[in-house]
Amino acid sequence: RPPLKYALSSSRLLIYGGAIYVCIRMACANRMPITDCDEVFNYWEPLHYRIFGSGMQTWEYAPQYALRTYAYILPMKLFATAYQLLFELLSPHARGYLLSFLIDSTDNTTVPVRMWTFCCLRATLAGITACCELTFLAALERYNKTVALATGIVLLTSTGMAHASGAYLPSSTIMCFWLVCAAAYLRSNVRAFIGTAVVATLAVGWPFGVIVFVPMGLHILIRCTTLQMVKILSWTALWAVVVQAIVMVIDYNHYDGKWLSPTANILLYNTKQGGDELYGVEPASYYLKNLLLNFSYTSLLGLVSLPLASIMRFVGKPWQVPLVVSCVGPLYLWLSVVVPRPHKEERFLFAIYPSLAACAAMTCEQLWILTFGRFVKKEKFQSLWILLLVPACIMSISRTMALRKYYTAPLSVYSTLAQQPQLATKDASMVCTCGEWHRFPSSFYLPPNFQLGFLPSSFTGQLPKAFGSNGAFNDKNKEEKDRYVSVEHCAFLVELDQGDDPECLRYIHENKQNWNKIAQVSYLDAAKTSMLHRILYLPGLHEKAVSNGSVQYNDYVVYKQVKIDLQ
Repeated sequence: RPPLKYALSSSRLLIYGGAIYVCIRMACANRMPITDCDEVFNYWEPLHYRIFGSGMQTWEYAPQYALRTYAYILPMKLFATAYQLLFELLSPHARGYLLSFLIDSTDNTTVPVRMWTFCCLRATLAGITACCELTFLAALERYNKTVALATGIVLLTSTGMAHASGAYLPSSTIMCFWLVCAAAYLRSNVRAFIGTAVVATLAVGWPFGVIVFVPMGLHILIRCTTLQMVKILSWTALWAVVVQAIVMVIDYNHYDGKWLSPTANILLYNTKQGGDELYGVEPASYYLKNLLLNFSYTSLLGLVSLPLASIMRFVGKPWQVPLVVSCVGPLYLWLSVVVPRPHKEERFLFAIYPSLAACAAMTCEQLWILTFGRFVKKEKFQSLWILLLVPACIMSISRTMALRKYYTAPLSVYSTLAQQPQLATKDASMVCTCGEWHRFPSSFYLPPNFQLGFLPSSFTGQLPKAFGSNGAFNDKNKEEKDRYVSVEHCAFLVELDQGDDPECLRYIHENKQNWNKIAQVSYLDAAKTSMLHRILYLPGLHEKAVSNGSVQYNDYVVYKQVKIDLQ
């Protein structure tokens, strides 16, 4: 038993390390671009509508389809209410000081309440994710301290987790629930595992996530006696009924007094109709490319964990069963389901990011044991294999820096709009865009009394409409003409100026004198940038590449209609 003094110092080190881990996650949340329009229009916009009474509605929230549950929106609304109260209590300078930790801005004292709320909510999501990660790592440490340390390093530095931790998406939430469930399973806390898994399956609105809990759940049932199995299944059924009842009551109150189940609706939509293929199909290599970009070569280490585990069992050095069940099992089962699906998106992989990192750490350790580890006699040098992950961590950090530098222009441009004064007239109350609608960061970034407007563009799919406004919906992704507005109603225009007649700028070409450019931010031109600099940010080399033309930027711009008076 270690001396008390040593134990206390070790505890302080863990506490400080954990606090730093959480702070890093929270600081990065608002410095990463929002890469998925589903996050904005299916989650941030309904949340904004429930808080401020305005926002854009997708067809999934139409009562005749009801694919999304408001039970997933409600907890964030509670957080938002607390942050609005905090906004009123703090002085502008105090708010600015706090925001300087969350965002990059020249003057944080003038940030309005909506943008303040949004930034605090993204940081909260990242902070919760970090706490879930630390919970999992603490449980993993009971089996292998070095693997737990390596897993934490991979998670903290990976680009994928920088994306997923602050994302308001069901796949990110399922990832957090998996971390808690895996920790409960590794600690043999069956009730905590069941409660968490049931809530994750029924209350998030993404029931497919149950797949990542199946290996652990089956292993729990296999190990128990018949009596214990009856108790576990009874507890699961009771808890499922309670959670489902609460979810249905919440949705009843938000879907005009209709009893329905978005969980059942989304399952039927995806399993029977195959409707997700309307939104694009990708080859299987799509996921491999994403994993390489987000985790570098550690993703390959994680993907070979099952064959290596089989080899280690054959040579008489089997992996610990709980680690295989909790990490390897969910990884392979999830990939076996999502990879064959024609419609693929990066967010579908969020749920397995932590298990991939853990599998990569275990693989790296076992490869070291099979090779160089045999020649290392001293036990204190047996953990040197962690150094094999350092290049991957450096590449991931470089990739994260690249995304922050290259693709955060929409957040910067719309933050300029967020601080515009209130309209003095209702003649033009739209912030309009064309093909760039999918990079809209949410109505939290709009000025008071404004809403998003769409001008016709090359995009011919179905666009959202304002909550409470007239307009039809369909579930075939067919264009609805009533979504478009006239340019005369646009107070601002947002566009990516690529120098080849941008769509939005065509509408003001004949009346350029009536429009002023009020903001522009550089946005990487990926098509004209070399692959190396497109993937990574290399300080020094990047600046040289800009000067010789290997890296090129476009301008993300905002135009204001001259005749509009703001107060």
